Amino acid sequence: MQTFTGQPEFELFNRDNYNVNDFSELPQVTFMSNTAVNDLAPQHNDNTLNYQKFHPELEKWAIFRNLPNLMVYDKGMHEMFKGLNAGTLKYPKYSETINPATLFAYHSTLPAWARNNPLVTNVLFAFEFH
Repeated sequence: MQTFTGQPEFELFNRDNYNVNDFSELPQVTFMSNTAVNDLAPQHNDNTLNYQKFHPELEKWAIFRNLPNLMVYDKGMHEMFKGLNAGTLKYPKYSETINPATLFAYHSTLPAWARNNPLVTNVLFAFEFH
């Protein structure tokens, strides 16, 4: 495989491109995204090949792998809630600065029998009023 010079996306499943003389290890392709120097691999090397046992292993590994990110997220949420309690974190009052969307556009997409129903019309006008 080291001497292959073609385009892998086109020749990936062509068995002639692989050296299959030695059956001790079957041809395999590994897809992996770029990871930083200290990042753990998306999947550990000692996982089982049993499909039913693979998913619980992968779930535990993914949780373990994301523990540093979860700790950063937890710290950020703690700081945000601390700021909200202290009154130092300002958040916009959207109900005062932005007009809510009208329901007339949705009403016009209804079929005629529903659009002409007095109950639907009354609910529409009640929501628009409030």
